[in-house]
Amino acid sequence: MEHEKGRPSYMTRPFMALSALNFLLYGIFYLQMMVAAAYTMDILGGAPWLAGIAAGCFLLSAMVARLFTGRYIEQLGKKRMMVWGSLFYILVVPLYYFVTNAPFFITLRLLHGLGLGVSTSAIATIVVNLLPPERQGEGLSFFSLSTTLAMAVGPMLGMYLYANYSFQMILHACMILGVLSAVVLLTAKIPDLTVDPSKLKDFGKGISGLFEKSALPISYISILMYFAYSGLSSFLASYVKVIHLVHAGSLFFLVYSILIIVSRPPMGRLYDRKGAYVIIPTFLVFSLGMLLLSQARWEWMLLLSAVFIGFGFGNFSTLGRAIAVRGLPPHKLGIASSTYIAVSELGTGFGPFILGLLIPLTSFRGVYVFLALDILAALGLYLKWYGRKY
Repeated sequence: MEHEKGRPSYMTRPFMALSALNFLLYGIFYLQMMVAAAYTMDILGGAPWLAGIAAGCFLLSAMVARLFTGRYIEQLGKKRMMVWGSLFYILVVPLYYFVTNAPFFITLRLLHGLGLGVSTSAIATIVVNLLPPERQGEGLSFFSLSTTLAMAVGPMLGMYLYANYSFQMILHACMILGVLSAVVLLTAKIPDLTVDPSKLKDFGKGISGLFEKSALPISYISILMYFAYSGLSSFLASYVKVIHLVHAGSLFFLVYSILIIVSRPPMGRLYDRKGAYVIIPTFLVFSLGMLLLSQARWEWMLLLSAVFIGFGFGNFSTLGRAIAVRGLPPHKLGIASSTYIAVSELGTGFGPFILGLLIPLTSFRGVYVFLALDILAALGLYLKWYGRKY
């Protein structure tokens, strides 16, 4: 491994290949994410409740897949699960061309979510194992930028293609990404990391064996944080229409993504050098951003809230994962990482439903104030459970 100023480097060819593969696989997901519900209603004639299922079932199946991947990845092999999970995910894409009704579309979404859950969990596990422990925070921050870039480009491109062409054009784009993913997958030289079989006895049995207990506290905290983020991903488009800031709203996630790209690497380095307490400002900045969003009446206020939210939530999500795997032996890294991601996604999954019930009672502005307080509650839990630990 190369060294940089006396510190081991994480910028190896396998690391870069895994980051590229992660970007391509998530790119397929994000291309479809913003239009799945609209396609179900507009083209397939599905009812709104079916559209909701079509939009949410993908993440639900991905969450289930992550849990089982984390539990059995050491037994079945990291590289093997990455290859087979990725190929399954890629091969589902052409099946969308044969969709004629909403139930078939939902079935494919469920299968596709399983593929993404297995493949990306395996990729993340390999990455965590490749990173030098003293540069884990920085390395995870850089690796997570591959997801951020997919999140920045995918939804915008997907909505543009759907609005100006058709869902078929989105499928063509997904096919291109799928072919590129297969090329990277089959040509990159990824080490086949193995674990001493005697270490596998450390895993529990039954449902408890699906989780890494040491990762649960930060995972519970992340439920509240991802719950707050779901208020953006699900309702921002409707909110900006209500407050007549549609133009600024179209730029919100671009600004959000830029802040993540700029701030994550230095925050990761700071985490490696100073310790886990550097995550504390992310709670405060995220809460401030949500409060500013709730009071936005001019474009500059909306975009400034995107700056704060990008820094706050964007860095929490990565540093939270670093805390989840901190100090664990190599054979526990996979299940800890999967525990963090899967439990976090409970907030994303149930958030839109709960917040959708609150909006008629409190208005959009009231919901975003509530979410600012929710983030502070998450900070309270962090200080209670981790305040003296680091």
